[in-house]
Amino acid sequence: MRKKGLLLMFLMLIATGIYAEDGVVLLLRNGNSVKFAFSEKPVMVTGSTLTMKTTSETVDYNYTEIKRSYFGEITSSIDAVRGNSKSESLFRMTPAGMEVTGLQQGEKVSVYTVGGKLVYSAKSTGSQLNINLPSDRQVYVVKTDNGVSFKINRQ
Repeated sequence: MRKKGLLLMFLMLIATGIYAEDGVVLLLRNGNSVKFAFSEKPVMVTGSTLTMKTTSETVDYNYTEIKRSYFGEITSSIDAVRGNSKSESLFRMTPAGMEVTGLQQGEKVSVYTVGGKLVYSAKSTGSQLNINLPSDRQVYVVKTDNGVSFKINRQ
């Protein structure tokens, strides 16, 4: 009986489109939130920026924009993203680059080298974008129309 209950609960989670993974949540001063999901648990380092670091990526976010940050379970639901009046972007680091969810329809995401060269730009046609980044060891700046801006170093 207990196995049937667990199986039923698991199937209900899948059916509602909810999943969770470890990551970092940033609550911004403007009321928005930004979430980062990594392939492994990151370490947060303080310095001139908030740095989230794994063996394969380093993400830097400007402290002046952050109200609160914490390690947490990153939960995403199709209904939660659509029903939220404030922006709630999720940046999931992938081997090919990153997947961005929680975007507003038509929201633009741009990726630049630190020298200012545009390497990627697209407007979302839905709430998600997949961004392929070169596998070179370069630092990129990611910006969205909604004011999210951070650096990523693919190692």
